Amino acid sequence: MFGRSTTDTEITEASYGPKNRRKGNDFHIGSLNVRSISDQSKAEAFDLLAVNSGCKVIALQETKRKEGEWVLSSGAELICTRREAREGGLAFWIHKDWLDSLVETKRESDRISTASFDFHGSHLHVINVYAPTSAGNETQSDKFYKDLKKVYTRLSKWDSSIIICGDFNAVVGCSSDDLPFVGGHGTGQRSDNGDRLVNFAFSSRVSILNTIYPKRPNRKWTWISPNGKTKNEIDFILTNRREIAVDCEVYCDYLNCSDHRLLRARFRSTAKKEKSRKFAKAKRAGGERSWDPVRFKNTITEMLTENPPTCYEELTESIRSAASTATHATHQLSRISEATKKMMMSRFQMIHAGQTKNADLAKINNEVRRSRKMIRTNGE
Repeated sequence: MFGRSTTDTEITEASYGPKNRRKGNDFHIGSLNVRSISDQSKAEAFDLLAVNSGCKVIALQETKRKEGEWVLSSGAELICTRREAREGGLAFWIHKDWLDSLVETKRESDRISTASFDFHGSHLHVINVYAPTSAGNETQSDKFYKDLKKVYTRLSKWDSSIIICGDFNAVVGCSSDDLPFVGGHGTGQRSDNGDRLVNFAFSSRVSILNTIYPKRPNRKWTWISPNGKTKNEIDFILTNRREIAVDCEVYCDYLNCSDHRLLRARFRSTAKKEKSRKFAKAKRAGGERSWDPVRFKNTITEMLTENPPTCYEELTESIRSAASTATHATHQLSRISEATKKMMMSRFQMIHAGQTKNADLAKINNEVRRSRKMIRTNGE
């Protein structure tokens, strides 16, 4: 019913190694409510599951483990944040290949923690969350999403990729009205916590990846009831960079101690593109667009005075029109000076007239070559 189990007796040195190794720069980020990995044997059992899943980072909830860092048999690190007695605790499992890129892990609250990575100037933030259950009061749920919004806003100020994953204790379902941030492949009937999650996705402009990719029913549910009769999709992975997301599905191996299954999403690395953009040549001053704040102020004042908007759409259209009026392209400077252009024209005329052996032609060639070399050197 659950799939293939990972037991303590299977853990040997020869067992380690990703069985889903993929070509290229794709990587997996996962999430799992482990219920408990308080003792070392459970941690090692999970370590085997994690390595075989091919994930580089896995966000863990309800670890029930004290704060600290542990190196596991595979060489990966288990980093647990401080937890309150009433909470289950959060942790990150980080593959050994990514440890050098780890900048920091931070406890944001009892239910939220973050891990930040730096890949040659390309930043990735993974937010680990454990939302209150539907049995909790509304105040707890509202506070959780308020804290999550604050953390997301702080991290999104930088040009970074952000992945939010964890146990949201929410059923999102599917609806054609929720596009583009919620896809049409969710399961179940939306709960109150599901409404909060969808509202957060829309306000933060993040995509809920579980709902985007069609999968068989057995690859959708992430939690099963103790009697085995109820299955729900309550764990989710979200991102602000949908263009790098490739897939999202449940990994069918499971832990004996947990009623959740590992959820993983596959992403395509953009480190090369980020590096190219970082070292790209700056735009020339002559090719930029200029902004006139005084003109914008006068224009918007005149518009609002003569034709006061009666609805939100009219107001936004007035602001957009005034901004367009106050923004204009500056004159594009030529990379070649007028003197060089004249010499090139003279050279063309001499060649066209058949004067290829003229001494003046050789002189003009040298002058043009020297002038263009100065342009490349000085960035004229």
